[in-house]
Amino acid sequence: MSQLPAFRFDPPTPFVKSILIGGTVLYIIQQIVMQWMGIPLGTFIAWDPSNTFSMPWTVLSHFFFLYNSPIGFLFEMVAIYFFLPVVVQSYGRKGLNRLLLWIAIITTTVGLIGIITHAIPSTSTPAYGIRPLITAMIVIFGLKNPYATIYLLFFPIQASWVAWGSGILGLLNFFAGRSLESLLVLGGWLTGYLFVTNNGQINPKQLWVNFKHQQRRRRLHSVDGGKGKKDPYIH
Repeated sequence: MSQLPAFRFDPPTPFVKSILIGGTVLYIIQQIVMQWMGIPLGTFIAWDPSNTFSMPWTVLSHFFFLYNSPIGFLFEMVAIYFFLPVVVQSYGRKGLNRLLLWIAIITTTVGLIGIITHAIPSTSTPAYGIRPLITAMIVIFGLKNPYATIYLLFFPIQASWVAWGSGILGLLNFFAGRSLESLLVLGGWLTGYLFVTNNGQINPKQLWVNFKHQQRRRRLHSVDGGKGKKDPYIH
């Protein structure tokens, strides 16, 4: 009598395990400080658009504020368990460090642009947490493994659809709420896209050169588009 194959989940690597344990310890400490000791930790760590220039460290410290419901935090740890190994296996520890650096740079840049241009109102709720990182890892996983299957609420979805769909959903969330958090998530999506499409390297100079090259090709194509075609009305 044949048996149905059982679901099998490989144990995390020592590196991923250390990240999961460290994140859990940090989450518990923050809950004790806020809930038991009554210290408003988010006031000093979360990125509040109205306090951007008076508390400039929050443009980076907000990543370490894991204020979330236990279920939400659990989903974030599960995402790290599934997607972080793909980043490490594909690009190594140094590649992961580059990804983290560029997430910080790009999200900070787009966040500041949004605040300065008033695309993000000063009344927007503070941003915090690792959702930009989770989004970037989902994009990397989906674009590197486009035909893999990701289960969302027990529904199988192709990984490439999840990668592109997360960007569309993030864009819709930004236009609907104009929150700083939604803009930072878009920054995380952009970082993941640029990272995987440039083989783990984000070189602003090379990106600009490629952009100018594409623009030049489009202009040449538009100029030469009708060249050599015979006018059907001329006999």
